[in-house]
Amino acid sequence: MIFTTKDLSKNFSNNASGNMAMDLNLGKVFTSLYMQGTSLKLKEPFTAVSATDTLVFKMNDKFSYMDVGLKGGYFIIRSDRFHLAPYVSVSGSFLESTKYDASEQDSPEYEFFNSFTYGAGIHTEFKLLEFDYPDIYGYTKGYFSIKLEAGYNKIHKFKDSYAKGDTPYIVCALVMGFGQF
Repeated sequence: MIFTTKDLSKNFSNNASGNMAMDLNLGKVFTSLYMQGTSLKLKEPFTAVSATDTLVFKMNDKFSYMDVGLKGGYFIIRSDRFHLAPYVSVSGSFLESTKYDASEQDSPEYEFFNSFTYGAGIHTEFKLLEFDYPDIYGYTKGYFSIKLEAGYNKIHKFKDSYAKGDTPYIVCALVMGFGQF
């Protein structure tokens, strides 16, 4: 779930998001390469002027949001069944309209931000089930777990002063892992 703050919350609705991550945990170090995205609906209509056209955005027009980055932290708790790790994140994020997307190079697409983003959060994971599966080396351990994360992303630079703010988020995911939990 992606939330918005300040002017972003006045102008865009919150929405559920898709999230994909690849975590690599070594000892007490937590790392995650992640991607999350959604579309946020416009609450307040507005008109913008591009280099080639006047762009009219209506209430409920969708704007694409994407955040791709890296999380790194330290496990406070890493037991056989439960993980708890605070983390920091660095990423790139954007919020843009694709309503006026064109195939030409001078696309009149409208961006609110396309920026470096940084933040902090907390990662937890609960192991549900462990299994062994055969591979070319014999057997490898695997597991299913539930991941819960909550974080806050600070957006560094905006292209438009119409809507400034940040993007807190909550992630709840079913995980299929390989190796040591």
